[in-house]
Amino acid sequence: SLGAYQGRESPYYEWYRFVRHPDDYECWWGIDVLPNVEEMNPSYQDFIMHNENSVVKHWHRLGASGWRLDVADELPDAFICAFRRTLKEADPDAVLIGEVWEDATNKISYGVRRKYLLGDELDSVMNYPFRRIALDFLLGRADSAMTHRALMSLYENYPRPHFYSLMNLIGSHDVPRALTVLQEELPASAISQEERRALAMKRLKLLVLWQMTFPGMPCVYYGDEAGMEGGDDPANRGPYPWGEQDGDLLAWYRRVIRWRHAHNVLRTGTWESLVLASSNVYGYVRKLENETDVFGQPGRTNTALVLLNRSLTQTVEIEIEAGSIPPLYDVTGNGEAVEAVSGKIRAVLPPLSGRLLLAYHTDTQKQA
Repeated sequence: SLGAYQGRESPYYEWYRFVRHPDDYECWWGIDVLPNVEEMNPSYQDFIMHNENSVVKHWHRLGASGWRLDVADELPDAFICAFRRTLKEADPDAVLIGEVWEDATNKISYGVRRKYLLGDELDSVMNYPFRRIALDFLLGRADSAMTHRALMSLYENYPRPHFYSLMNLIGSHDVPRALTVLQEELPASAISQEERRALAMKRLKLLVLWQMTFPGMPCVYYGDEAGMEGGDDPANRGPYPWGEQDGDLLAWYRRVIRWRHAHNVLRTGTWESLVLASSNVYGYVRKLENETDVFGQPGRTNTALVLLNRSLTQTVEIEIEAGSIPPLYDVTGNGEAVEAVSGKIRAVLPPLSGRLLLAYHTDTQKQA
């Protein structure tokens, strides 16, 4: 049929923003193969969401369970609201995620404060701030106190349902590979490339432990679990290394993911960021109050303590006021019990190491 470029009589002509037809039209960031569309045009919205065979309804019938809106900043609030209404009518449990790089509660786009999280637009957003905060800590750009304050800012700003559904990522198609970034801030000449990669691998394992035990939805960018490296786009989009995966790293991913699936406290328990004496150690506690999670669902593991030592050379001993924390078991080590002494829990962390300590109900002890 007649396309908008081919003639003004095209039914699609009003979908686009022509300055002078046909060669001069608005494009996304000036890229001529990505013409801007008029999202509020009624016939365009019919095509995307309203018609019975619209894009949204077509893919819903084929089993799609949610959508991620690329560059949500470029979409009008009214369009996102209409998209959400259509999506929820088709499936109330379908999820709508937006690509937002900053704190989505304070986002200003083109001079307008956005309304992503007021209940009628996005269910969740990509948590790029988490990635930035975690990398800054592990690379030595921020100490544990700064990390605590940065994460507390997110915790205070996001409505609780959104905080627990943020898409926590450490890699994506828009940023360099995590294993490549984690080789930064290492001695340039004192160690070999193999040693640099080995240290970065330890950092990555810490980051994975953090990601999989933090509130939200952990998202793994393909190949990170296999040890892929790569700089800026397109170097970060290499083919998956079938048959050449890093077996040790892959086993670590699987192990930590099993912990997350096995223990409700790591998914929906409360979260308390800790202010610790060491600038190189960050940690937090997660609990199931009265043996239920923040959504009132029962869980068998009632407490988790996560500690992360980012130092390249120093072993750090941490003391934490035990308070109401019950006896814990170190699942990252040999499962040994860690009990409070004189009201304090003591934990020793070698360089570039993390510990996950869990408390269990008496009938399920040590089932990590």
